[in-house]
Amino acid sequence: MDAVIGERDRLHRRLARYGLPVLSGQANFPWFAAGPDTGTDRMVHALNTARIHIGHWAAEGIRLTVGRPEDEDAVLSVLAPAGKRPGPVSG
Repeated sequence: MDAVIGERDRLHRRLARYGLPVLSGQANFPWFAAGPDTGTDRMVHALNTARIHIGHWAAEGIRLTVGRPEDEDAVLSVLAPAGKRPGPVSG
């Protein structure tokens, strides 16, 4: 369980650093609230194009499930702004 919490926290920190509208929480997934100017439609398109499984509720938001570090790195590489593509680092 500590590994899952560590991955959730690492992913949250990186996504927040990229300026993405990620909400913090105690669950095993980051949540992006939908709304005008949040960019969630673009995020859904990018994640689907990369074949990354997400939970998507159009009027509510996006859920990313935290798992293995390599899965989180794939999410980060899709959602990172140009020029900020992360490598497999701890935080």
